[in-house]
Amino acid sequence: MDGHEGNTMTEERDEQQTRTAERRLLAVEMLLESSHLRDDLTDEQAARLLDWGLAQVEIGAKETAVLPDNEAEAQMEEWVTAVSGVMKWVNRLTPELSLLDQEEAEYQMEKLLANLQHLVSDLKTTPALELLLPARSQLDANATFDQLMDVITQPHHTPPQRESGDEGIEGLSSLAPNPSILTPLEEEE
Repeated sequence: MDGHEGNTMTEERDEQQTRTAERRLLAVEMLLESSHLRDDLTDEQAARLLDWGLAQVEIGAKETAVLPDNEAEAQMEEWVTAVSGVMKWVNRLTPELSLLDQEEAEYQMEKLLANLQHLVSDLKTTPALELLLPARSQLDANATFDQLMDVITQPHHTPPQRESGDEGIEGLSSLAPNPSILTPLEEEE
């Protein structure tokens, strides 16, 4: 390898790192500017949720590092939409999950899990199922938030490998995520 080839490779790598950093910065700005993703939480809860979201943005940006710009931008947009969706539903469910009837609780948890499924390769549903038990009516907002954080901070936060015939989340018959639920920063109801 001559000096010219080495310089070209270094320039390409630097350019790739710059584009990845720009995508990361745009995603971080979106999360920081979207206070509606954490406005029903205490300051401490909001900080924990935001830290989780920022860590997810970092993971998403790294996943796009080797992709061509158009693919990377599309993938990063999907990733940030999923992160924002999870944050929105944690924000919404924290104060109200204990007050919801079973059907509405399942519906809202399904929306959270549909977004989370885009981020977690091996989604464990046990923590989510436990939040839907009748005992949830006895949880205060702090306990609900802690349990929701347990749901979203599962290990293996990497994009799942999609295969044809993917049946959704195993173990949640009535809560199988519907991919159509995941829309860009869903409008408030």
